[in-house]
Amino acid sequence: MNKLLAGAGATVVAVLALPAAAASAQTAQPKCVVIHDHVSKTDSGHGTPSAWADLSLNRTTTVCGGKVTLIDKGTLWTRTGAGTPNGTGGQIEHRVPGVVSGLYALTVSGGTLAHQHGDTSLSSTEYVRSLFSPGTTVTGGAYAWAYGTRCEHWLDSSANNDGQGAAAGNITGRLCAKPSHSPTASPSTTPTSPGDDGGSATPTTVPVGAPETGDGTGGGSSTALMAAGGLVCLLGAGGGLLMWRRRLN
Repeated sequence: MNKLLAGAGATVVAVLALPAAAASAQTAQPKCVVIHDHVSKTDSGHGTPSAWADLSLNRTTTVCGGKVTLIDKGTLWTRTGAGTPNGTGGQIEHRVPGVVSGLYALTVSGGTLAHQHGDTSLSSTEYVRSLFSPGTTVTGGAYAWAYGTRCEHWLDSSANNDGQGAAAGNITGRLCAKPSHSPTASPSTTPTSPGDDGGSATPTTVPVGAPETGDGTGGGSSTALMAAGGLVCLLGAGGGLLMWRRRLN
């Protein structure tokens, strides 16, 4: 009898332990891997010719299980004579500097992360695919890229028909007068990092030190706050600019 009771007690303990182990497994989060690359590329808009700007980007790609978040941050130079990017017509007048910042969310399945650097000559989606083993399915989600010169901006996102039309803004290569006052200091707060689930946490504050425009100026004192669906974009008239949400080339 004692042996039977002892055996029954062990069984009860084992049964009680199973739900706890299952709960622990359910709360475990995938380990995230962060990949850094530099991207030099020509950006295409909706004008003719379409190649309207030369970009130099620092790209950070965070892979958390099946979720991928790609963030670009860098500078641009417009191409004189190219079509303006929003597709409403006209040509870029001058080669002027600016800044660009973007965020793109993707999902992956059926493969494994295989490389610590991607093929930067490819589009954003294909770049992510190049990080994984052959046969991996990569699906693009919401995106936004924001571009700005000293006095112009263009927003290219999944929430505004890929940046087409006057409402998206435009960059024409207009020469902008320098402000007579010093630019305001960059905000000191930093954006919320992607969550452990691979990017579900949306940044809610402005990051430190927006990229400079190339003429030595950072974010200007005049700012325009734009919202398009789930996208929030902060554009500085002096060229400093930040956007949140996602994009695909």
